[in-house]
Amino acid sequence: MNINSQFVGISLKPCRVKIHWRDTMNYAAAIEDNNPLYFDDEREEGIIAPPMFAVAATWPVIGNLSDFIETTDFPREILLTQVHYTEHIRFYRPVRPGAEWSTEGSMTIPMMGDLVTKVKRNLESVEGGVAKIKVEGTIEVNEGDEPAEPSEANPMAGMVKLSEGKIEGRSEFDNKRGLLKKRTVTITMVMAMMGQKIPTKQEETRELVEFKAAE
Repeated sequence: MNINSQFVGISLKPCRVKIHWRDTMNYAAAIEDNNPLYFDDEREEGIIAPPMFAVAATWPVIGNLSDFIETTDFPREILLTQVHYTEHIRFYRPVRPGAEWSTEGSMTIPMMGDLVTKVKRNLESVEGGVAKIKVEGTIEVNEGDEPAEPSEANPMAGMVKLSEGKIEGRSEFDNKRGLLKKRTVTITMVMAMMGQKIPTKQEETRELVEFKAAE
């Protein structure tokens, strides 16, 4: 089951929730943390939530991800195989009941380092003034490029490696007019992560529909 790279960058619908004291107390009780800051509602400052309660903000999204994807052609059956791998949280202030949260996100692809594309074009034939060219190439990690280290912006950096990258395609060039008539390209990449191979494929076709000479 493959995911087309066209989905990279797609935004998720915002998820807005209002924090209730019952939610924060239930969370504290569930993790067996009896800190009075989480239960003593007679305190002048009121109660706060345990720090890791912030994780709960993403639960409605993770549990119902298909409802938040802003596209109709995403292969939702692949969500049955999803695994929550990692999470990065920065705390700015305590979470208090009554606060309103907004969770937003987008689909990204882990960085694998600087990639180098090597392409070879071979002329196959020339017919009627149109040159047909075969395109073949590879995608590789730049030699000597050090694996990226995990960071706040990309916590999965260095955890994904490029196993295979291949480019295949064909072009038709109109020699008389000096322009590209048609081009088809397929880019296939296989990434290795946690012992699993993740294949991706991107297909692109460009074709000249109409040509008007400048007056």
